[in-house]
Amino acid sequence: MKTAGLWLLLVLLLLVTAWILLTLPKSPGDGGIAAFMGELGSAILGAAVNAATALVITFYALSARIRRRRRDRIMASIRRKAEHGRALVLGEMSIPGIIPVASFGNDPSSTHVRFEFAPMDTNPPRVPEEWQLLRDGRLQQLVAKAAASSVVFTDDEAVDIVAAGVVKTARSRTDGETVYQLVPRRTSYFLWAATSAQLDRELTEDEKISVKGHGATLRDRWGKWPTRLEDLNGLPAPAKLGCGVVVVTQDNYMVLGLRGRTFVASDFDADVSETRDSVHFVAEGVLPTDLDAKHVVNPDVAAFRGLREELAVGNDVGSLARITSLRRTGVFLDTERWQPCFAYLAKVDVTFDELNTLVLSARDFWEADRLVPVLFDPFDDKVKSMMLDVDTEHRFASNHAHALAYFALLSEFGLPELRDSLQNRKGLFPDKRARGATGAAREHSAESRR
Repeated sequence: MKTAGLWLLLVLLLLVTAWILLTLPKSPGDGGIAAFMGELGSAILGAAVNAATALVITFYALSARIRRRRRDRIMASIRRKAEHGRALVLGEMSIPGIIPVASFGNDPSSTHVRFEFAPMDTNPPRVPEEWQLLRDGRLQQLVAKAAASSVVFTDDEAVDIVAAGVVKTARSRTDGETVYQLVPRRTSYFLWAATSAQLDRELTEDEKISVKGHGATLRDRWGKWPTRLEDLNGLPAPAKLGCGVVVVTQDNYMVLGLRGRTFVASDFDADVSETRDSVHFVAEGVLPTDLDAKHVVNPDVAAFRGLREELAVGNDVGSLARITSLRRTGVFLDTERWQPCFAYLAKVDVTFDELNTLVLSARDFWEADRLVPVLFDPFDDKVKSMMLDVDTEHRFASNHAHALAYFALLSEFGLPELRDSLQNRKGLFPDKRARGATGAAREHSAESRR
């Protein structure tokens, strides 16, 4: 029936068109066939232009959607591999203990995941049963080691994510959005430092007697292996919320700080044979006072605070450099320390040399001994060697720093470019023997300096 109706409509249109052509005056001056044909040609041309424009728009929209879905599939595969192997893997890069939760491109409208924070939970801090033993043993050792090294180690307030979960998944014909809600509660740095920050530290004899369960570490005894934000709900110790910012200067250099005067609890059992210099970005623990206009915890506020405190960079009076843009690049879960972390990329309006000169007048702001420039380019040999952990001079101070660089490069340059840059180590070292010789030379040099 529908087909017959369409044919009938087409016949009627043809008959009407023929009647118009036959009844029109023959003289062009009277608006005859020539004028009609001209107008008909214009109408057909306009319709063709509109159809072509619509086709181009549809093509680009469809192409963008296909690219986006392909990227989402690849990122989902990366996440599955991270959950399975407890490491973020791309090409030959591997970042231990990092599981990606969300990644954001440089177009805010492309975000599929949103994070909301509930009001602060007013219950007492999450404390394990063995806290008194760990406080008297591990914490006192940490305090003593920090004092011996003359570095800062204070019991600042912190934010523990005691509950997390998906509260809404909205789907439309073209896109969807997943909304996570995170429930924060007050905790302290010392509590986290002696528990979650040292999950894999060997238990002492006293701890083996007092801590319930089986195994040689707190992780083994507690038997918790979170791989999703939802798994933070039942942990026996704090899941301290953190954030980190990769700063890029006007001349396209990432700003890394040579780790200096701040004690990091998770470094207690660090490899003392490592001869490379450790570098980090601006890294902050989110504080209960990092509140937005709605008076709820917001890592964005912590990111701005970190830039101001560590580099004297910001948009307020007294800032040494201005922030031209600050955006989230990703959210990840660090399974080594039970930490959910928000990653950011900040661009500033000064060159690296200018920032390096300015920050000297604000040395108290920075938690590093000096600044190190690295070109913000995934195909730069220095960047590739650091991302693949084969650089002979520098290494990332933690898996957090490594992850921050990954999310910044992914957000700015896209997955295909970053994946191509990390496919192999060709050109970074002539062969394994050369790499070994370089390492041996550095060790000999370090030994001669002792």
